[in-house]
Amino acid sequence: MNEKRKAGWSPRVGRLVLPVLAAFWLPLPGFVQDAGAQETGQPAAEAGNTETNDAETGQSEDRVEDEKAGETDPRVLAREEQARRERIESLSRRPSQLPTEGRSLTSTAVPAALSSQQGVRFGRSVISPSAFLGATYTDNANNTETDREEDVLFGGTARLRVDSLLRRHALGAEASVTAGSSLTGNDDDVFGWEVGADGRYDLSRQSAVGAAVSGSLAQEADSSNQADGTDAEVNDFSSSLGYQFTGRRLDYALNVSADRADFSGEDTADRDFWSYGVGGRVVRLVNDRLALFVAPQYTIDRFDEVSDDDGIDRDSAQLSAVVGADYQPRPRLTLGAALGYSETFFEDPDTDDQGEIIGSLSATYSYDPRTDVGLVVSRQTDVTTADDAASETVTAVGVDVIRLLSSERAVNAAATYAYSDFSGADRTDHGVTASLGYFHRLNDYLLIELGYQFQARQSDIDNNDFYENQVRVGMNITY
Repeated sequence: MNEKRKAGWSPRVGRLVLPVLAAFWLPLPGFVQDAGAQETGQPAAEAGNTETNDAETGQSEDRVEDEKAGETDPRVLAREEQARRERIESLSRRPSQLPTEGRSLTSTAVPAALSSQQGVRFGRSVISPSAFLGATYTDNANNTETDREEDVLFGGTARLRVDSLLRRHALGAEASVTAGSSLTGNDDDVFGWEVGADGRYDLSRQSAVGAAVSGSLAQEADSSNQADGTDAEVNDFSSSLGYQFTGRRLDYALNVSADRADFSGEDTADRDFWSYGVGGRVVRLVNDRLALFVAPQYTIDRFDEVSDDDGIDRDSAQLSAVVGADYQPRPRLTLGAALGYSETFFEDPDTDDQGEIIGSLSATYSYDPRTDVGLVVSRQTDVTTADDAASETVTAVGVDVIRLLSSERAVNAAATYAYSDFSGADRTDHGVTASLGYFHRLNDYLLIELGYQFQARQSDIDNNDFYENQVRVGMNITY
């Protein structure tokens, strides 16, 4: 499911920076999860280690007998299923191509330490309902340089997740609907939905196949550097199938995917495309502190209308490979590095093939049990639907800080800078996003958040510069 529509990262940068962390920062089996639980003061069950949690918290003999009989706390099982589902999704395709509208309509990423959703057990499944209601003030509703208009946008998202509680295998489904309305009418009303399902079939204790499928409707963000001012809606369909083997020292995974993006609006037919991909990943655990990996990927993009306004055929194929390492020199510090090369082959005979060095550097540091700091530098190239451009290469820097003030309160600060270079067009963009958030959990079901975000873009093309200030208040309801 698409969880990338978060405040604090610009829609375009979030698509390229955060997935680099997900793709290149591969947690080392056996020590990263346990170390993270100890550093943040969370019980080991939060990292999926239920046996340690039982020992540390002194669970009753009845609970132990229940586990022996095959019964487990549904909250623990739900967390385990979430970890398994994330592992399945790690097999899937490259991140979504689509920067969609997220202004105040979906919750900011709530710090994990404040997340307390338990769900309701129903037979051999857990049902997890949640909702977000919010309002955002903006001083530039249209994300333009000259036509600046203030507005307040009210909206929210309702989401329902269902997960199986099988001892082996897994099956889950999720659905959400988002709606929002402008107070003054300067900003467009927003409506969107998303549905999907995912599953895993265990072939053995070490191997499994996983699959995921999802469909969504969302409004394209005005702040996207691919938007062309047509207020397009985006229909997105994604599917993936993967195989993963987990050995004592060697893990490997294979995946295939097929995705569809369909823009509904005036003169958007040349932006609709199919994307097909096949990739793999091999991870070698050298010791408890060091892991090495290699990840090749091959992707084919096919546009419905092969030519844009200038007659350029944007159909292409992309072959890339990265090699890297994850290293934990100290219990509180984890470092990641990846370096690779990407070659894009264009069908248009007048467009030169493009080769780019890609990679990332990342660091995650727990300053103390209540403070986590993350830093990432990345360079990535991908297909684009921007006018007159064949592909886009983005170099980005991002930093994120989370501070727990208490067991119920937390603050978060984040900032990113991205430099975008569009091949096939005489265009470069500079984008900046900075945000500050405050979270207060009132009880097990209700969390209040307050936030501020600044975003700006400077571009070589006319009428594409803008800056915007947002102030938001929201309420997360979980059960």
